[in-house]
Amino acid sequence: MTSVVTVGDLPVRRLVGLDPALRHLETALDHVVRARGELDDASWTPGVGARLAYRAQESQGTYTYRDGTVSTEGWSERDFREDPSMPGLAGASDPSVVAERLADVLGPATWSVDPVRYRAGSRCVLRYGAETRSGPVCVYAKVFSSRDFSRAARTTVTVSRARELAGTVPHVMGVWSDLGAVLVTAAPGRSASAVLGDPDLDAAVAAALGRELGVLLARFHRQGHPMAPSATPTNRLGLVEEELTAMRCAAPGLAERCDVVVQGLRHHLPSSPVRRLAHGAFRAGQVVVGDDGHLTLLDVEGVCCCDPARDLGTMLAHLTWAGLRGPGRRPALVEASSSFLAGYEDVAGSVDPDSLRWWCAVALLQCAARRFRRLETSWWPSTAGLVEAAEDLRRVPSGPAPATGAPGADGAPGADGAPGADGVRGADGVRRAGGLLGATDLLDAPGMARLLEEVVLRRGSSAGARLSVESAEQLSVVAGRRAVARYTVRGLERSRPTTVVAKAFAEPHRARLLHEHLSILSQGPFAADGLRVPEPLGLVPERGLVVYRAAPGTPLDRLRDRAEVLRGLRGAALWLARLHTCDVVLPRGWSLSRERANSRVWSDVVGAAYPPLAEAAARVARGWSEVAPTTGPDAPLHKDFHPGHVLVEDATTTVIDLDEARQGDPAMDVAHFCAYLEAFGPDRRDVRLPQAFVAEYAQASGWSPGESLAGYAAYAWLKIARQWALGSGPCRGATEDERRAGAARAVTRGLAWLGE
Repeated sequence: MTSVVTVGDLPVRRLVGLDPALRHLETALDHVVRARGELDDASWTPGVGARLAYRAQESQGTYTYRDGTVSTEGWSERDFREDPSMPGLAGASDPSVVAERLADVLGPATWSVDPVRYRAGSRCVLRYGAETRSGPVCVYAKVFSSRDFSRAARTTVTVSRARELAGTVPHVMGVWSDLGAVLVTAAPGRSASAVLGDPDLDAAVAAALGRELGVLLARFHRQGHPMAPSATPTNRLGLVEEELTAMRCAAPGLAERCDVVVQGLRHHLPSSPVRRLAHGAFRAGQVVVGDDGHLTLLDVEGVCCCDPARDLGTMLAHLTWAGLRGPGRRPALVEASSSFLAGYEDVAGSVDPDSLRWWCAVALLQCAARRFRRLETSWWPSTAGLVEAAEDLRRVPSGPAPATGAPGADGAPGADGAPGADGVRGADGVRRAGGLLGATDLLDAPGMARLLEEVVLRRGSSAGARLSVESAEQLSVVAGRRAVARYTVRGLERSRPTTVVAKAFAEPHRARLLHEHLSILSQGPFAADGLRVPEPLGLVPERGLVVYRAAPGTPLDRLRDRAEVLRGLRGAALWLARLHTCDVVLPRGWSLSRERANSRVWSDVVGAAYPPLAEAAARVARGWSEVAPTTGPDAPLHKDFHPGHVLVEDATTTVIDLDEARQGDPAMDVAHFCAYLEAFGPDRRDVRLPQAFVAEYAQASGWSPGESLAGYAAYAWLKIARQWALGSGPCRGATEDERRAGAARAVTRGLAWLGE
């Protein structure tokens, strides 16, 4: 058995800082260390806690599992045989029960029972060993949760009887329904992942094994269609989004990149009409290689009817992950992936290249997300390579399938064969951008002049232009995230200087997103008349830098003349109505699960700053998502739309800061704007201003308030409470008394929207 993660891999203080629900994790891990245990499995749910399974020595040469739970209330554990989700586990682990039940089949014997693998609340694999009259015998029992047993047992038995798979899946010896267990014969040998994980792996051996794995999978896909659930691409994406919850808490920048890929995948679902009975989780770890080279496929209880490219993509993604974990094995793994596809296509025919890329990208994201959910912290830095590989696959245009290897960034094998096998580029990009975030870089006038010249040349206009920066002013810096500066530049226009804004991000993908948002919107719905977005001048992706022309105007929240305020509100309403009703599709989408996790963190921040508000803030965090719809309208959103981002100049209204733009429910933008208008608007005492904005917006868009508005309004007020607690955003410079009062009012307004 290979441990998933050791106790020493877990930086406890960092995890507790990420999620207060893990504050008892250190106590739990200290207990594991004292028990000389080995952590075998973990499952972290931000805001809730973690479930741990660890292997501990029971006596000399024998081991047991312990099932631990870390929650906000504390830490507890029990013997794995007491898992309430598997009520039959105690009996299936009892040697006397096993001996009695196997006596009729294998004769009287004394049986040993060893737990091999345990996933709390889900399943447990037990190894039964005995010396019988005919020699040593080894049998495996897989005990399932009450929820999963019926389907798992039926599927396992059906697949084991398929003539096409005779000898390639373990023989089912029996089903103990009352114990929730399925018994299968042992498959001696090493797992294919262990063979491919050998540091001295020979390329020829890897290629031969890869080809055999492809042939095995093709044979599996040739089966008929027994009763099995259908697995659709949409359902798969939903599962991946849920799996990303832990990453959103631990590495929000990386999770944001995943969300962009998911959104792209959602808008380009595979269209392959082919459906087969697929394994559902095919990878090298599910195959045993016998001493004679014979392959046995394990864990067939999860089969489903779906596009066969799903299994292929999963296998290729895991080969990519193996290459990231062991760079020295990459050349051999390239051969394995190439031969795997070739072996499969020799038996099953050609694979649709677009479907293969789609399913491989999904599997790469899921593989990355699970490293976070399972608290495999030592591998967290390497997951950037998985995400980058998925990004590369989404950038590949439709076209012919790669001849060999996993699909790379240009539709052919990457330099290392497996897609995106170089897992350090994403981290290097962040480091490069990080150097630009210092004020000295952004305020270096000659250096910025040279950079702006490069941007102009990249745009293909004003070639050879000589630019000079007459002034440079730092507008804002958010440490470790972004910096913004404004410049007066000569040379872009003949007769006058131009005001230019540069926005640098620590995570380069955010620069690409902002530039894409500005480009799409400025050339589309906001290309003419008085409703505008900033004009993008260029992107320097390797520096995480976006340059755009500064927009004229005064922020709406700084206007004081009532006539100007009403004119500004009308412009804001018309701008938002145009955004929501245009036919643009933005790269990212609103994720309810991600925002739930965010709001839990916000409530913890408010509670830590002002303990009397903790319980009320937590109620807002729970309540808003209960009334927010899980599905609804899908329109382009600003997502951070408030009066400070609306610039009013004569007959022109320009909206800025489109960093967070995405697809979602228009009610979110409306509720967000009204909350900020009430909290920080030009006249906070005038309740008619939000009403005037909504009336103008509704008339222009045809929108009518629905039940979702209350949930999004409570969400926005909780966000405002967090800003008061931190003294960030529009709350910068406030006194402690002002911050305390502001946070209290925001939480109260959030509860009011929830009817409390």
